[in-house]
Amino acid sequence: MAYLWVKGAAGDWSTLSAVGDRFDLLAISREAHMATQVPDNHAKVILFRGRQLKKETWLLVVEVNLGICVNGQPLLLGMRVLADKDELRVPGLPTIFFTTESLARVEVFPGGEQQIACPRCKQGIEKGVSTVQCPRCHVWHHQADQLPCWVYSSTCALCDQPTDLRAGFLWTPEGL
Repeated sequence: MAYLWVKGAAGDWSTLSAVGDRFDLLAISREAHMATQVPDNHAKVILFRGRQLKKETWLLVVEVNLGICVNGQPLLLGMRVLADKDELRVPGLPTIFFTTESLARVEVFPGGEQQIACPRCKQGIEKGVSTVQCPRCHVWHHQADQLPCWVYSSTCALCDQPTDLRAGFLWTPEGL
């Protein structure tokens, strides 16, 4: 899942999750009352989600004459594939940053064609058990009372992703 960091009027940052396969940034901004002045209802700033080799890709599509910039560059053709930490400037909206960083969360393991093993305990992970997929390396770990493999150590078994389920995002635009 992708997120948008939005700068509030007080200078604080909050996140909006890009839910689904289509995300209308102007409609969401109107609903969240974060817009000061946005183009009329016919204008669209749409994020489309695609998947390539199990990787999420987001395409920003806008009307060419809206004056929208990504990382300070105007969208001359009205579209761009977004990358992690891209800055979006939309007239009438506060500063927005796009991020592909996701948060670690406990979820039911969906299963797959091949049996996989937890990198911490080396046991197989069965469909339907509680697990965490590492947001950084995407490897599945058990996370249940009997097998708390994800939180067993301070980092993922295969990378340096922190395992605290309450940790929040590693990157925020606050330091910019």
